[in-house]
Amino acid sequence: MCIGAPKEQGGHAKSVGNLQQREKLNRARNKNLLLSYYTHYQFFNNQGNVAMKTVSIRLLSSLLLMAASFPASAAPTVVAALEVKGVFNEKIGPAPQCASTLGGKLAGHGETAEGTPVAFVGGDCFAQSGTTFTFSNGKFILLYPNGDQIFANYGGQFIPTGVGTAYIMNGGTFTITGGSGTYSGARGGGYLSGTEDLSNGAGTIVLSGRVQYKPKNR
Repeated sequence: MCIGAPKEQGGHAKSVGNLQQREKLNRARNKNLLLSYYTHYQFFNNQGNVAMKTVSIRLLSSLLLMAASFPASAAPTVVAALEVKGVFNEKIGPAPQCASTLGGKLAGHGETAEGTPVAFVGGDCFAQSGTTFTFSNGKFILLYPNGDQIFANYGGQFIPTGVGTAYIMNGGTFTITGGSGTYSGARGGGYLSGTEDLSNGAGTIVLSGRVQYKPKNR
């Protein structure tokens, strides 16, 4: 009689069940982290004034399906590609700190080349010259699901496509100035490309560059 066989099968099923339960709890924890972290985020502008930036839950819907955390490990300085594709919405309004007295505040979400969902918030000065719009003195924060952040300055231009109010980014660049968590003290930079419909502020964006950082133990 194979009395031990059913117990062995039951033990295996229990082990699989425990693993699935841990993964379910991990996903729930990540979901709660994203909701609490991204919906109440403070964006600091050039003068050090604090402007509360609330990121729309709609923009975060793609961030909620997380399978696991992304732990950092101790290692020498890392130089890695930073590739992000995403969508955003920008609101243009008064900005006393800008020479043009006009600025933009944006929020969006996307995904890295490795498939990690990210969100971002930012702000810049906005000025028009003929049919060209220049954005300068920009600052954005790239937000990862595990709490890591990358800080960067950016600038560039939007030039008309000739189709309605659709514009395309020209000469966009970003410079990484720091970060938190894994990216504390990060440096690097790269190029920005994308589009924006100036009638409603909806746009697409691509970050392509490199980031240098020293991973830290958590």
